[in-house]
Amino acid sequence: MSQPGRFGSGWAPDESALIRRIEDLERTVREGFAARTLESSSIGAGGLQVVNQGSIIVKDGGTVRVEDASGGRAVTLGLLSDSSFGMSVNDPISGTELPLSRLAFGLAGASASGTLAHGTKGVWNTDPSVSVTVTTSTGKLLVEVGAELTLGNPTGTDLLSAYYGFSIAGPTNVAANTTDAVRSSFGSFPYRGSKQTLVTGLAPGSYVVTGAYMATTSGSNALPTQVDTSGRSLVVFPY
Repeated sequence: MSQPGRFGSGWAPDESALIRRIEDLERTVREGFAARTLESSSIGAGGLQVVNQGSIIVKDGGTVRVEDASGGRAVTLGLLSDSSFGMSVNDPISGTELPLSRLAFGLAGASASGTLAHGTKGVWNTDPSVSVTVTTSTGKLLVEVGAELTLGNPTGTDLLSAYYGFSIAGPTNVAANTTDAVRSSFGSFPYRGSKQTLVTGLAPGSYVVTGAYMATTSGSNALPTQVDTSGRSLVVFPY
């Protein structure tokens, strides 16, 4: 007597039962390998869930990547383009890969030292050594400037003032102004200060923020010979 799929004394499975049994085992093995290795696969709208304290492990320099609708890289976790490991977000405007430090603090900055010539009275002078390129997709920049100002005495009874501020060049330009600048009007001794300004309404795009310096008097008299600006700094927080 034959009983497919069973073994015991007094009977033996027929040949067709053995073949089916082998085929079932082969199918089980194939499914097991397929469950462990996915060379290329897609997951639908339902997504992928890892439950019961499971984990996802990426080996041999791979990445977990989120792409935008056009297939561009938006978020990367793992091996970055500079061959380091970490997390980055690609700026939606410029496509630049922003590392975790930029994501956490969102800042860029520069500094310069030494005397900056005062130039023509009432005219803003740019400070090429203090500039930084930033990008923004939210229309906001928080700009902080700092400087040490040392003034001389103007002729006559004029009040001398010196300013260190900034200008912004890009899709939306912002001119240097006295409201957003460090100011000193205290005479011939050093004054050190900083000023923070939230700039809003910027169109998306790349921007260059540059330090700017101006000295002026309250009347028609000329500037003194000593108007020094040193220890200048510029910090920009795009967000």
